[in-house]
Amino acid sequence: MANDMIGAYDLVVQSHLALIYRVTPSPYGNTPLHFSDECVAASRATMEGHNRAWDGYRRRTDTVWKSVINW
Repeated sequence: MANDMIGAYDLVVQSHLALIYRVTPSPYGNTPLHFSDECVAASRATMEGHNRAWDGYRRRTDTVWKSVINW
C-alpha cells in the first residue's frame, strides 16, 4: 500500500509539473501548438507513470483498480 502511495504521489507531482510547463510561454513561439521541451518531457513522464500504475492495478485481484477510472 505504501508503494502505491509513493507512485501516486509521483504521478500527481509529474502531472502538475506538466501543467505548469504548459502555461509557461514556449521559446518556440506563442501559439497553442508550440510546447517547451520541459513540457514535453514532463508530459511523457506523466504518461509513463500512468502506464506503470495501470499495469500494477490491472494485475490486482481486489477491486482497487476501479479507482483508476477516477484519474
